[in-house]
Amino acid sequence: MKRLSEFMVGAKCFTLVWIIASVLFVACDNGSSPGPIDIYGDEAFSSVKSESSSSLTSSSSRVKSSSSSVGRRSSSSSVVPKSSSSSDSVYVQGLIVDDRDGRIYKIVTIGKQTWMAENLNFGTMNSYCFNDSAEYCAKYGRLYTWAAAVGKSERECGSGKECNLPRKGVQGVCPDGWHLPKFDEFQNLFDAVGGGDVAGEVLKAKTVWENNGTDLYGFSALPAGFRNIVGGYIGESAYFWTASENGYKVGGDIYLSANDANGFFSSNDKSLAFSVRCVQDSKDSVGIEDWSWTVPKAERLNPNVAYDSIKDSRDGRVYKTVKIGVQTWMAENLNYADSAKTPSLKGNSWCVDNDTANCNVAGRLYTWAAALEVCPNGWHLPTAGEWSFLINALGKAKTVGGILKSITGWGNGGQGVNGTDDYGFSALPAGIWRGTGEKFYNDGFGALFWSSTEDDEFGAHALSLWDESNLADLDYFIKDLGASVRCIKD
Repeated sequence: MKRLSEFMVGAKCFTLVWIIASVLFVACDNGSSPGPIDIYGDEAFSSVKSESSSSLTSSSSRVKSSSSSVGRRSSSSSVVPKSSSSSDSVYVQGLIVDDRDGRIYKIVTIGKQTWMAENLNFGTMNSYCFNDSAEYCAKYGRLYTWAAAVGKSERECGSGKECNLPRKGVQGVCPDGWHLPKFDEFQNLFDAVGGGDVAGEVLKAKTVWENNGTDLYGFSALPAGFRNIVGGYIGESAYFWTASENGYKVGGDIYLSANDANGFFSSNDKSLAFSVRCVQDSKDSVGIEDWSWTVPKAERLNPNVAYDSIKDSRDGRVYKTVKIGVQTWMAENLNYADSAKTPSLKGNSWCVDNDTANCNVAGRLYTWAAALEVCPNGWHLPTAGEWSFLINALGKAKTVGGILKSITGWGNGGQGVNGTDDYGFSALPAGIWRGTGEKFYNDGFGALFWSSTEDDEFGAHALSLWDESNLADLDYFIKDLGASVRCIKD
């Protein structure tokens, strides 16, 4: 499973995992010695000649955040036809000009995304050249704090500030027509090049690394290093900020090591300064096969299934229903929100992006406690046993996800696997709600459905489905997550 894994923990070790997860780690250069280097302390200024994958624990030392606004002006980028001097790689399609400062960047299309094939080198507040030398900026691009990367001041979005950026299309420090990628866009990049276990090798440049990459796709990642929060520089690795915020102190990043073939997803203090790679804005290529909140829910139902329906007497909403074996299920996610009639709903259910139009497409997201009481009379939240009965009736868990998923909506730009929806269950990738950082998460990629079966005081069982496979996984999730509800008839 991917992307929700941080929320899945064993019942017996939940408290310990929760505590450990709150500690910030970052992989970094540490010379030939296996001992970790504190990237926030004086040792970070030491010269580094090689890199290992050991994790480095942050100390309590901090630098003051600047309150100065990021200097940005109206900008755009224009495409220049490919020239013989653009790159030795046959994958580079051409060049773009950043109209803000006239700099030219190579670009490359990998899968269905077009990326800059060089690190950004646009000057802003809270951006730096490695070792404070313009020579390094010319070669490796600039290093940006997370706030600078997302186009905000440290006062707005620096370490200790929850930024609450829009979830899609954060231009940040990138030129017009381009944006700072989210975790999901880097995931698509990794998928397009063969997966995270080879991403480091095939995305790294053929030269300048201690262990060079193959640069099979022309991404040409360079070991630009990073600036720590006390002003020291450490090289021989590559860190790229994303527009994903993982908490009020940390931003999401991608890490490529000098000595590892993998590409890693991680989170680090927003005061660190990392590289930026911009990705081109979508040309509105999302179609019916992919997830879009503008597609009505009726378009996601299986036209070859004869549905029944029920009317919820509490608010008058009508839901399609379907009989699968001896069970009768709602064929749509629940969208009941009256907290006056049902007090447990107050503050415990959400529409994605807080937009009621999205609830009309894929229902609401409920905490486990709210989900227990939300189904209409004659219906109830299924037990884990009832979910298991459904899975066993349809086949094996590793293939049942495909039978439950809707025929469209899971395509993810060609990266995902749509369902066959054989029985009209029509599961939609509505994602989840979580209480910190990027609050709405994984829509278009996954679905989580509560059961009424409690595991312990922290978690309960829920069924998860993913765009990347046909697995239907019934597992343990934290109760405070917001997930979809499918009611089953009494």
